[in-house]
Amino acid sequence: YPFLILPLFCFFSSWSLAKRCRRLWLVYPVLCALLTLPCVFLLYNASALFQVWVSAIAALTGGLFGALWKKSRK
Repeated sequence: YPFLILPLFCFFSSWSLAKRCRRLWLVYPVLCALLTLPCVFLLYNASALFQVWVSAIAALTGGLFGALWKKSRK
């Protein structure tokens, strides 16, 4: 389940952040990746390092969709 829940959480939280804050969502994918890194080593091993990239890409995608959503609503 973490392989599904973590990217979905990063996507939707970044979407919400991009709709509310203009530039803060640009830092959020990096923050998601940095916070996922210790969890990978605490819960799994180095073979799960791809989760860091998955969470960052999901947050970036959610932020882009949120920014586009906000732009289309104006």
